[in-house]
Amino acid sequence: MSDFHFPAFLEKIIKVYRFLAKEKGLMFQYEIVTPLPTNIQTDQQRLRQILISLLGNAIKFTSHGHVICRVGLIKDNQWLMDSDKIQRKQDIRFEIEDTGLGLSNEQIDAIFCPFEQLENELGFTEGTGLGLTLSQRVAEMMSSVIQVESKAGQGSTFWFDLEVLIILMEYEISSHVSELDYQTSDVLEEDMSLHRNAEVPMMEKLIVPPSNEIDILYDLAMMGNMQKIKSHAIYVAEKDKQYLPFATKLQKMARHFEDREILLFLEQYIE
Repeated sequence: MSDFHFPAFLEKIIKVYRFLAKEKGLMFQYEIVTPLPTNIQTDQQRLRQILISLLGNAIKFTSHGHVICRVGLIKDNQWLMDSDKIQRKQDIRFEIEDTGLGLSNEQIDAIFCPFEQLENELGFTEGTGLGLTLSQRVAEMMSSVIQVESKAGQGSTFWFDLEVLIILMEYEISSHVSELDYQTSDVLEEDMSLHRNAEVPMMEKLIVPPSNEIDILYDLAMMGNMQKIKSHAIYVAEKDKQYLPFATKLQKMARHFEDREILLFLEQYIE
């Protein structure tokens, strides 16, 4: 359990998936349905794992249309708009809606089984892997359960409710997350190539980028997306060349698909 800034936590995750949705030509919408607490107490890492799994699958199995992430306080299974009824221990709903391939009743019954196979909208078969299975177990460890409503060919909505301890309540109704521009210059690519070939130990001159960039890189590593890690490493270095040694080291690990090493490397810088 830990206390953390809830809107900032959400925005860091949303930023990654807004970018991934844009790359697929999907509309991504983030809706804060009710006033949100500024600081909450819950298991931050477990909550992050569930959200990454649900958002990742929504984008993976949607080839056109939209993905919507809704977050808000609830009471009696309804969005809680009356601030006078907010309690110290409060349920928050996380809801992911997509216009993807949708699920039949049989698939809904099996969707949380390991390695369940689904056919995407292009006719290719893809597996859900262990993501949903593990996420359901993690949700249960947090006294929650992931639920789903879906119609084949029309899309799906996954959601779960989580009881948290509200540390500080303020009224934040809107959120804007800027999008990333990964256009890079030939000069930067050349600089990174020189650093890769250098014999000087990289750890001696590492300057670490801001925590929001570390969080984005960590989320990409959790998804195993080595290509996006390489792209974002270049983006970080282009913003400020003092991060070039850090970005070069990260790119080298990503090129060799060292996903576990990347996670361990980044974890030491997570605040």
